[in-house]
Amino acid sequence: MGVMAKPKNPDQYFGGHMLEMAQAIQANDLARLRQLAVGQNLIATTPCTLSR
Repeated sequence: MGVMAKPKNPDQYFGGHMLEMAQAIQANDLARLRQLAVGQNLIATTPCTLSR
């Protein structure tokens, strides 16, 4: 599997659990991302909260 796209500053766009997932993507930590994704319906996820 290839390298995932890395957001430049995920804490600017995400909060809570979605921030943890974005940080796993940024770190290219597929094992952590898979762990965080268990039970998540990413299609039905509500819009992310900006943490400005």
